[in-house]
Amino acid sequence: MTRTRNLRGVIAAAACALSLVALPACGTVQVGPYTIETKPLDSLDTGMTTASVAQAQTTSRTLMSPQVSSPIIAHDGVLTVGITPSTLPYTCLDSSTNSYRGLDVDVAAALAEELGLEARFVSVSGSDDALAQGVDVYVATSAVSAPDMRVVGTYEETASAFFRKGSHTVLSAADLEGKTVGVNAGSNSSAVLDRLSVGVTKREFDTVNEAFAALESGTVDYVLADAYMGAYIAHTYSDISFAGAVGESVPKGIAVSLANQELQTVVEDVFLRMQENGRMTLLRKSWLGDLPVLDQNSQIADVSAQASAAPAEAAPATDASADGSTAGSNAVTLEAATTTE
Repeated sequence: MTRTRNLRGVIAAAACALSLVALPACGTVQVGPYTIETKPLDSLDTGMTTASVAQAQTTSRTLMSPQVSSPIIAHDGVLTVGITPSTLPYTCLDSSTNSYRGLDVDVAAALAEELGLEARFVSVSGSDDALAQGVDVYVATSAVSAPDMRVVGTYEETASAFFRKGSHTVLSAADLEGKTVGVNAGSNSSAVLDRLSVGVTKREFDTVNEAFAALESGTVDYVLADAYMGAYIAHTYSDISFAGAVGESVPKGIAVSLANQELQTVVEDVFLRMQENGRMTLLRKSWLGDLPVLDQNSQIADVSAQASAAPAEAAPATDASADGSTAGSNAVTLEAATTTE
């Protein structure tokens, strides 16, 4: 029997096809009620030398033979990726092309390329659904959320974080005491702020974008937001920076079925290679600017708060320019996992 694979729109444009990382031209993108300037990756300080970046690009773009095949992966030549659509900068819908972009998409596409495979993206609602649909890897999940899978490489952390005008720093309780903090009304970060162990004045906004605009104008002292969403918005401003996370963060990354130990080993090795050759640094910088890894060094040590089950921050608008002005290089459609035999 001849098997046909449905690979509709895996990459929206050939120019964006699974290269090391896009170097998008300066442009604008609509985020919430604001049109903001996007920054090309080559204008960001990655902390890497020109030589090391060039080496990473050369290594990545070397044509690779597939490193795994069936039955370790579901279909020869294809890495089937389970992804749960969310919001910027994780996974966002480009309404002009009805395709998805985001850090999760770019990481999965890079992983597939490093494995010598084509990436195929499948919309899943969770780890149970991912396994039921037979995906090879499930991205942007945690060990708690996917107990039936093993997270073999983490590249995100979930936490609320403060942002301020000025250079990167980590605040203290004394810095926050008596200050005005902008938050997205009804969000998890708003609930976290209510539980802070220091006294602040809360000012709520309809969107997280409006809170950052207030920070820029000086009408609030700080913004508390989802760290990754905040970093995505902050690095579109020239003078707003990360100022410390609140509480312990939850690591999230690439998960593989507990039953597939062979694929676990291969993906773990490739993910480590992506970290060592600088590819993960470049992908992270393209979406998040100078956001550090959310660990003890980036946590506000003398401030505690208990997170609640409140809704997440109201998402920035999902419109992402299809002309390459957004941070990511890949635009993909999500499809069903079934194939025709």
